[in-house]
Amino acid sequence: MLHTLEFQFPDTRPSVDEDGRKRWRLQTGALRDLLTLTPDELAAMDLSIETLERNAQGLEADHLRSLREKILALVPDNRIARLETDYEALLEPKVSQRARGLRQGWRRE
Repeated sequence: MLHTLEFQFPDTRPSVDEDGRKRWRLQTGALRDLLTLTPDELAAMDLSIETLERNAQGLEADHLRSLREKILALVPDNRIARLETDYEALLEPKVSQRARGLRQGWRRE
């Protein structure tokens, strides 16, 4: 299996950590290209965050929001614009001011 990893990702560099365990590091953003996030998945995360907040589960909502931001940071730049457009189209019939504010939080500078 490890040979397959190295074959699929030629940039993989093996190393040994301070505890003597072998680790593999990718030198490029190769995994970023594998990440696929759909507008439906993003909307489900936003709906879950809103539901948690309405149910007085702010800590859980914060954890999910943090995970959402980490996932969005991994989405390649060439896919983020398309994701944003599809997300807007998905929410258009039922969009709220809150959802519009959430969307603007993931635009890249």
